[in-house]
Amino acid sequence: MFILNLLLFLIALSLLIFIHELGHFLFAKLFKVYCLEFSLGMGPAIVSKKFKKDPETKYSLRYLPIGGYVAMAGEVQDDEEEQKLNIPPERTINGIKPWKRAIITIAGVTFNFVFAIILIAIYIFASGVNSNDNRFTISNESIAYEAGLRTGDKIISVSSNVIKENDEIIYSSCIEETCNVSTISELIEIVNKEVPNSANKTQELTINYLHENEQKTATLTRTYNAESETAEIFGIGFFLKTPGFFEGIGLTFKTFGEIIVLMFQAIGSLFTKEGFNQVGGPVQVYAISAQMASQGFLSYIWFLAIISVNLGFFNLLPIPGLDGARFFISIGETITNKKFNPKIESIINMAGLIFLFGLMIVVTIKDVITLF
Repeated sequence: MFILNLLLFLIALSLLIFIHELGHFLFAKLFKVYCLEFSLGMGPAIVSKKFKKDPETKYSLRYLPIGGYVAMAGEVQDDEEEQKLNIPPERTINGIKPWKRAIITIAGVTFNFVFAIILIAIYIFASGVNSNDNRFTISNESIAYEAGLRTGDKIISVSSNVIKENDEIIYSSCIEETCNVSTISELIEIVNKEVPNSANKTQELTINYLHENEQKTATLTRTYNAESETAEIFGIGFFLKTPGFFEGIGLTFKTFGEIIVLMFQAIGSLFTKEGFNQVGGPVQVYAISAQMASQGFLSYIWFLAIISVNLGFFNLLPIPGLDGARFFISIGETITNKKFNPKIESIINMAGLIFLFGLMIVVTIKDVITLF
């Protein structure tokens, strides 16, 4: 199982890196920038090859699946091998117009975002959306199923939500006056106002519902699970339907926007102790990858979408060494019509990369320590 999970993780990582670098590569080719190499992976090459239709570029697959790159003419100052090729200045990355360089730079992030949107759409259309008609899904062999509820039944109301401790009521709601419920979200909110949080506590939930047009009442009881240190699950969920085309597309972009907002919030929390503790490196990403793979294909599609957004968003940050810094420099050059010194930019980017690699090492060490 470890080998399979590791293989899935490496394939996923390589795919996302390939998508990112492909964005840079295609737009570099579009703007006639001389590309010396397109590489997937780092370190020694497993295989490298040039093709007759594209004799300029060497395509490589390397041993370490932790990155990739497009080597464009002009990126490395005073490169002797590059100088031997006598590449015209207008075909180097620093010789083209700044707005073209900005597009090449941002293309990797854009491809990651587009790929994430496609994956989110696949997830939404395949898994379905809430029917919003008061129907709900009941898990087999769950507390709700044993109480008589079945998938497709409609909620009318909740007549009680009681927490008992040693058979004495310590919390109650919806008793004197019935709580009308119009959605599963409202039902879950009522359920989770109070939950059993110790072994001697129980929760009783009374639901009024329609089953085959017949009104019924079911009382559900759940207890605290000492092994998982959580309360048992009633087994009530959304009744899902396949969305219409425009509904699904709208929900896809809404979900993408919500993920972006969460990314901004996460960046803000990094400057707190709690936020840093939640930051994960390759080890944590692998652990989540293995967990998602065990939950099925759609869960893994969702995981890939989230990681693709993360990869694109992180690269967009204006940190030296990342695409974001290069993009904003190119935009600045376009506005001011003044050239930024390539040698200074190269030094700044190198310092940024050293910082990022150092940060990755620190986070990885933190992840390893957390495992033990």
